[in-house]
Amino acid sequence: MGASAFTHPAALVACLAAVIGFAVFAGCAEQPMNNPVGPLSSVTVDGIVYTVKSARVLNPGDPEDRIFLDGRRPAAGRTFVGLFLVMCNDASSLRRSSDDLRLSGPPGSTASRIEREGSPLSYEPQPLTPRECAPRPSSAPGRAAGALLALFDLPDGAAPRRPLDFGVEALDGSVRRVRVVSVGE
Repeated sequence: MGASAFTHPAALVACLAAVIGFAVFAGCAEQPMNNPVGPLSSVTVDGIVYTVKSARVLNPGDPEDRIFLDGRRPAAGRTFVGLFLVMCNDASSLRRSSDDLRLSGPPGSTASRIEREGSPLSYEPQPLTPRECAPRPSSAPGRAAGALLALFDLPDGAAPRRPLDFGVEALDGSVRRVRVVSVGE
């Protein structure tokens, strides 16, 4: 009668290694480089739905990220984090998107949006008619990224320490938040 694979120590070790390897590598797929942030990535403020399509650290040395940074470099000890947003007016009247966006991480690492006037890919407050979304698919950011970039400057190490919270200030001064679960590098 032949011996089973589990009576040979080498076969048992190989099987265990395969199972452990699968478990380890299966977990790697949960945080891709340019990752979407998941189903809880929208917040509604004053009738406008802000949806975070992706969030990631932006590297000024990366050719793909340079287009988003307009030649900017973070100061020493700082990191640029980009939130790629889509906004839709869910209200029945004209609404203006907020000019106060915030990103919060570990204590002491809250940042306001870096204003980048004139950059076609940048988030800027704007009026939206009922059921209108920004960016429009035919616009430069709609074609390039499918979203507008809100740029934040956080201390080094704050972005990888997940989670981060994205906040939008409402007209009444309150801040509504949504958890951005993961930030890709």
